[in-house]
Amino acid sequence: MDKVTEPVTGAKKQISSLDKAIRPLCLASLLAILLPFAGNAAERPSETKPTELNTNRALSRNNNNGKSANNGSFARNVNKNSPPTLWNAQNSVPQSGYVQSVDLSVPPSFWPTTIVANTSRLKPDLMTLKGRIEASRKFPDLSDPVVLRILNANPEAIINQLALPSLVASLSSSETKNELLSSFTKNVLSRARTSKLTLRAEDLEWIDLEKLASTMAVDSIAPSMKLQDWASIRLTESQRFLASEHLGIHYKKISGDIDRFLESDSKASNIPLELFLPQHIRKDFGAFFSLKGRNCFATALSFADSRVVRSKRINLMLEPGHDLPMINNDEFAQALWLGYYELNEEELMAGLKLGDLVVFFDATEYPSFISLKHAVVHVADNIYIHKPSKSAASPIEFVRWEALTAAWSQLTKRLDYKVYRKLPLIKRYQNQDIAIEKILWSH
Repeated sequence: MDKVTEPVTGAKKQISSLDKAIRPLCLASLLAILLPFAGNAAERPSETKPTELNTNRALSRNNNNGKSANNGSFARNVNKNSPPTLWNAQNSVPQSGYVQSVDLSVPPSFWPTTIVANTSRLKPDLMTLKGRIEASRKFPDLSDPVVLRILNANPEAIINQLALPSLVASLSSSETKNELLSSFTKNVLSRARTSKLTLRAEDLEWIDLEKLASTMAVDSIAPSMKLQDWASIRLTESQRFLASEHLGIHYKKISGDIDRFLESDSKASNIPLELFLPQHIRKDFGAFFSLKGRNCFATALSFADSRVVRSKRINLMLEPGHDLPMINNDEFAQALWLGYYELNEEELMAGLKLGDLVVFFDATEYPSFISLKHAVVHVADNIYIHKPSKSAASPIEFVRWEALTAAWSQLTKRLDYKVYRKLPLIKRYQNQDIAIEKILWSH
């Protein structure tokens, strides 16, 4: 059956705060952080001693099998003479020494094996979908209405695609068909504006939620690791070293989760990459939401610590019409300064590790924090995790590097990115003159 409606989701564009004006409170808080710390090099691992090095070279990091860890070469302009990025509220004036990348190829990963990724479909569960529709009446200020684009205004076709079986059955009877079509056109289709229909709570009386969930489903990927690759990691010292370096303090827990998965499914030939995710991210992975608000910045920060996005030192204000986990780009810039450091050339070329944040920005607006467009979390190989937008119809999902750069190259004038790693230790500052102390993040 041909589709006659499709969901309107706002595409893959990150719109968390790109249309917002700079807010005085956030600006004041950001400056309070940046100014006292600007000269404190001791606490910033990325602030290396200046050297005269501006290079564009290719990397092909080989493991013990002679295989490139990132299946190719990596070339990137990095100026080690420039200071770490201080995202600020100034106009778009490039920092001294800034050199834009000329290459957006896949960055190398510490992970020693290739991750395979099959296509998949993610769709909302019925309770979440029902809650999202009901929210338009219960929480009108926070709701993200379900909007369907009508491709075929024939009411009979729409009923066949979305309606309950009892209504579809009514179409087969000449006695009830005309009355049903007339009522549906008057009460439902008459609300459509510019070929778009916004669902209301009363529409739950005729909609089949299972059919609607299938209509709302989005294309995604389901990455996994081959079982023989995991066995090789366990048996080969060099690969085990790379895997443990990549997973860091999570190596033991993830290994245990993989062992339990294999015990529960003795016939498994692939290990799902979801086992690499923290439990609180795994819980929401692939899920749709009832309210709008949670965006890519909130998802990226939550990977390391689920409490961060609810900290009043990060989430400085609750935006009207959004759920709490919404993080704007100025708040995200502040969080990067408090808890992360920017990777330098050697660290980039050594390879990304689990939990590293890749921050995409528009180089024409750099270094203003309004240039921050999207953030993703590195998982392994060329696989990342992100939430494409703040929409409730946007689930947390896996994505390939190639898909990210292809999409955001179209949405920015000049795409560039930086990579950040969580600081291994944050010390609380005792200086009472500092307006906001750094956060002691959990590990």
